[in-house]
Amino acid sequence: MKIPSDAKDITAMRAFFTEVRQQMCSMADNLSEPWKTHFNGLKEHYDQALAALPPTDAVPAAMEANKHLSAFYSCLANANALCSMLGASMASAVKDADAKLALALNSAVAKDVLAKIAAGELVAKADLAGLVTAALADRVKTGDFVEKATVLQLCSQATTTGLTQGEKKVRDEQAATAALQVVITTRKTHLQTCGVPVPDAALEAVLGGTDEAFSALQKTAEARVAALQKKGVALNSKSPLGAKVWLPADQWTVFESLVAETIKGGDPLAASPAQGSADAPKVMVC
Repeated sequence: MKIPSDAKDITAMRAFFTEVRQQMCSMADNLSEPWKTHFNGLKEHYDQALAALPPTDAVPAAMEANKHLSAFYSCLANANALCSMLGASMASAVKDADAKLALALNSAVAKDVLAKIAAGELVAKADLAGLVTAALADRVKTGDFVEKATVLQLCSQATTTGLTQGEKKVRDEQAATAALQVVITTRKTHLQTCGVPVPDAALEAVLGGTDEAFSALQKTAEARVAALQKKGVALNSKSPLGAKVWLPADQWTVFESLVAETIKGGDPLAASPAQGSADAPKVMVC
């Protein structure tokens, strides 16, 4: 066979021979003798023809080696990753299998033990009740279990204690309320004796404080009465308005202002003479 010298011809012939050779190989793999030997012989002719063709795309040996090394490294890396994945899958499968096996073994052992206990093979049936009773008694001693009688007794004691404490609390509150009312009544009497207006029911709680607090409030009330008298208003000690001298400071300021405005002319029945007159009569507020 004449060997071509044109690179284009060489490439075309190599592609043709390679394709036909692959077909011969496929036919040889699928046939039996004597056809298998016949097609293998044809394949050898194409091998010789391909070997006789000159190279058309030769590259330096170093570049070819680098390509092969890169491909080899890629294969190793992928193989390593595949081994890691397989190892993890195997470890997970083994773990699951061990857990299932342990669960199955535990169940089987527990079932077998119960069966043998019931059959009297591990513990004699006559001794089983005594062992259970002894084990329960030990749990009671350690405080893990409590006897029913003890539970009922503790519940009864808790109920009695709760009722007793609740009753005592109510009685103490009632006694404190009664004692406070006595203090308030006594101080009302004291104020009436001193001629100081007595607070009404809405304000009488201020009389229940300590002696020091009550003394300070009484002085404030007397000072307010005196201040109104200077403005021409005399509060009757039994008047509902007189009880207002016990108001908190902010509320008293409003009340005092209203009374002063009334005296200046807001109420014709409570008119006062010109301010500063020595003969200014006092207006009684009943």
